[in-house]
Amino acid sequence: MKAKLLLVAMFAFFGIGAWHFGRLRTLQKHPNPHVLSSRPTFGLLSWNLGYFDYEADSRAQDRDLKAIAAAIAEADARLVALQEIAHPGQLALLSDLLEGRYRYRAFARGFRTDRFVAFLSEDPFEEEVQVATSVGRDALAITVSIPSQGMVRRPK
Repeated sequence: MKAKLLLVAMFAFFGIGAWHFGRLRTLQKHPNPHVLSSRPTFGLLSWNLGYFDYEADSRAQDRDLKAIAAAIAEADARLVALQEIAHPGQLALLSDLLEGRYRYRAFARGFRTDRFVAFLSEDPFEEEVQVATSVGRDALAITVSIPSQGMVRRPK
């Protein structure tokens, strides 16, 4: 009986928390989400496309690429970093689905894994370096030249 009461109390607590924080998120939205300030900005999207580890194949699935491309387009980011890509054809299909918006791309297979990482950019990048890590996965380091949009001063 105590276990049932504890579960009911936890359910009520989580329900109230979800309502409270959902309400706060709604109140904080800007009327136009793409215009958050008058300062020059750029967006960066980092996304691990893989599934849970207990899946037979936890890499990104071809059937999800249309939804992934739609989410990337909606995010409206200038730079996109992707992990857990299954094969090079997925990056080519994503590029087609995004209608060539990201002209600059880097793609690398990990030294010790069957997964790929990718980087998509509207801006040219100077250098890409594959970096071995101690956790069994590898990273892709990119140096991007972001065009200057003038001096941004910190408010006093």
